[in-house]
Amino acid sequence: MVKPEDDFQDSYHDDPIGEISRTKSRAKFFTTGLLLLGSIFFFQTTFAGNISLSSSSPVEFGQGFTATTACSDESQLTLTPTSAFTNVAGAGSYKFSSLTVSGIPESCRGKDFTINAFGNTGSSPLAIFNSDSTSAVVYNNAGTFELGVGTITGTSITSGSGAFTITYLVPVATSESVFRITLQSGMHSDVVY
Repeated sequence: MVKPEDDFQDSYHDDPIGEISRTKSRAKFFTTGLLLLGSIFFFQTTFAGNISLSSSSPVEFGQGFTATTACSDESQLTLTPTSAFTNVAGAGSYKFSSLTVSGIPESCRGKDFTINAFGNTGSSPLAIFNSDSTSAVVYNNAGTFELGVGTITGTSITSGSGAFTITYLVPVATSESVFRITLQSGMHSDVVY
């Protein structure tokens, strides 16, 4: 037979350590959650957006973005635009100065790549070099990248394995005006239209 005193002793304890440790772990969890949430709002950062006014190094817009072209099938090409500061007496601005395209598969050999930049509104491409040139063309000559038709004056190119960088010698479009960059592949052409 169970005595009423025994029931009381089974359910009663005066040791608060178990309750305190649960309360402390909840408080730590809550504090950690608040710190993480707070860091999202107060410590926002931009990766690969460094600007240094004391060097002549170009500034990248960001870490690049991916695109596909007709010749690349499902392969993703990486486009990385770069800007450079153009100094003018009493003023100056960052201009869209070059574009690196990488991850180009062999299926794109023999094709022309056409590069255009667009503003926030409108469907007409922006002038990107030589005061009024709106398209830059790069020819993939069996894996070696060359300047295409209409692009030879005012640009230079660096060819690599599955990649190229086209540089605008006289960039026109300001970095803040460029909202979209398109890369189209098509049949190679030696004809200027």
